[in-house]
Amino acid sequence: MVEPSVAVAIPAHNAEATVAKAVRSALEQDPAPAEVVVGDDGSTDGTAEAAERAGARVLRLPKANANVARNAAARATEAEVLFFLDADDWFAPGKIAAHLAAHAERRPSLVFDPAVRVTPEGRSLGLSGPALGGPIGWRQVCGRTHWYGGSTASVTREVFESVGGYREELASQQDLDFWIRVLHRRGPGWVLDRPFTFWLCHAGSLSRNPRRVLENLDALLRGLDFLPRADAARLRSHVLFNAADNLPLGQAVPLLRRAADRIYDPRFAKALVRSLLRTVRR
Repeated sequence: MVEPSVAVAIPAHNAEATVAKAVRSALEQDPAPAEVVVGDDGSTDGTAEAAERAGARVLRLPKANANVARNAAARATEAEVLFFLDADDWFAPGKIAAHLAAHAERRPSLVFDPAVRVTPEGRSLGLSGPALGGPIGWRQVCGRTHWYGGSTASVTREVFESVGGYREELASQQDLDFWIRVLHRRGPGWVLDRPFTFWLCHAGSLSRNPRRVLENLDALLRGLDFLPRADAARLRSHVLFNAADNLPLGQAVPLLRRAADRIYDPRFAKALVRSLLRTVRR
């Protein structure tokens, strides 16, 4: 059986310190990808040069956002299966082989593996979601439990193009949006039963501007207008709670107010407490 061609798309902005590790982790896979393409999103450091030295093809793009760079990198290759990797994450050995086997055996719309979340100091924070070893649908992604991380998914080019790739107007939650649209339109995906991705988690990496969080959330939901009201409300609340976790109380309040209809949700209280603790520790 002839294996499909594979490419890895890496969006990068000022990622000189980490992009080479990401590129090497992709190129050292067995089977190796046909190419690794880095979409350099207007970097002002040595990101492009570091990526090229590591073996990637680099697209030097004007500054836009990660979605523009991710789409450009994916569309710069003709590979049949696309993997996505953030410039500060990396793949474990065996990732591409495991994903290709799932694509061949299951014919899912997407394949995920749960990421190992790690701090910059190398401390493990556990898996990003359950290692299901089974199918996943769009409703599951509307809840926080199944947010596996942007570097965990692979998709065929045909499926990627059928939904128009990543929505370039979104500043965040672009992965959730892409997954939900694919799973809704093309049917269930598949989650592997073990992790093959390392997700570098930076404290407070989300936007600290509540107005921008809300504007992005509104844009996200406008593009997912097919969601039933209950599922849209669940997705909305988890996005708000996730942002509030990373903000001091004064900035978190507008977000929690927007989620007031979900005050019974345990995540509401957790977000409030985490925000309060962040305020006290400042």
